[in-house]
Amino acid sequence: MMEELTDRISIRMLDSVQSHLRSSDGLSGRMVEQVLRPRQQALIHEITQRLEAMAGNAYDHNRDDTLRYVRGLVGRTLSESPEIRRLSRLPLGGQLTKGLEASLSDLACRLVNEALEGLQSPEFSALVEHLTESGFEAWLRTDPHTEKVSEQVLVDMLDLLKEQIAVKDWKHKYA
Repeated sequence: MMEELTDRISIRMLDSVQSHLRSSDGLSGRMVEQVLRPRQQALIHEITQRLEAMAGNAYDHNRDDTLRYVRGLVGRTLSESPEIRRLSRLPLGGQLTKGLEASLSDLACRLVNEALEGLQSPEFSALVEHLTESGFEAWLRTDPHTEKVSEQVLVDMLDLLKEQIAVKDWKHKYA
């Protein structure tokens, strides 16, 4: 009986909090200043680590496709080049252009591979951290639309809490 009463009170309190959120002005600004800004460096560090891991994993899992794309791109670029087309019409020009395409494709693939393997470098980490910090600052700026979205996110989170409370786990625990 006590658990049932506690659940009802909790749901009513969460309803009240939701109403307060809907009627509150400047909540996003206060959330930014009082919740996010004090944790800014920790959040930037976490986001940076996830972006680095994501970029590294994406390349690891798509290396062959990426290099195949680069080879195709080099081939298409060269085949569209008027100078290369003229060169291919010369005696032995076909062999020369094929060799040139193979060499340039190999060079481009090595450059891309080395650049993407550089995702593990301290320089890349510093770049990602700088980009994350810049993006974080932009993310913290609020406007009326941002206020509305933030409010709705919080209201929806409280709805999930109310749903969880309504499950009445205590009935199974004490049955």
